[in-house]
Order: sequence, then structure tokens, then C-alpha cells
Amino acid sequence: MTATEHQSIVGTDRPRSFWLPPFGHGNGLDDSAWIPLLDVVDKVAAEEILDRLTWRGLPAYTAPVHAAHPGAFRIWVGACGYGTSVDLVLAIVPKLAASRGSPVVC
Repeated sequence: MTATEHQSIVGTDRPRSFWLPPFGHGNGLDDSAWIPLLDVVDKVAAEEILDRLTWRGLPAYTAPVHAAHPGAFRIWVGACGYGTSVDLVLAIVPKLAASRGSPVVC
């Protein structure tokens, strides 16, 4: 299955608002279920990762996280493209951190 092929997950007839928090935004690509992928230090890092996921045709969403890291953002990805999303993020996070000169993952 390619990143742009999305299969329905049985029993996931819940609306997007069930899976994702308010006050965030997605990349316009939808999925029937969402999985939190990682927390990043700020909105700029979240947007850069979201852009890369969008470019690859992978559904993604980001929203602020009000937890131990003020200013942090969480990134969710569509469940059907989870494996591809993980591979992509593992490849780009070190490069993003190097270009910024600081860690990007909380």
C-alpha cells in the first residue's frame, strides 16, 4: 500500500473531533483514525514536519500541547499511513535539528 492509498479501519466511524483536539489544524488530507506521533518544541518545527508529511501525501494534524513543555506541539498522523509517516519523521527530525542547531523533539 502506498502513502496515498487509505483503507478504512473497521469500527472507526467516529468523527475527526473524536480523534483530534480543537485549536489545531491539519494538512487537508483525512483518515478514518488518527495516532499521536510525537511532540515537538514549537510551532515552527511542527509546521516543517507537517509540510513534509503533506508533500508525501500523508494525513497529518498538529495542535498545541499543554503539558510539561510550554509552547510544544503534538503531531498526529493518519493511522493508514502510520508506518510511512514514522519512517519519514525518523529521517527528517535529525536534519531539522541540525539545521536549527537545537533539538526539535520534546
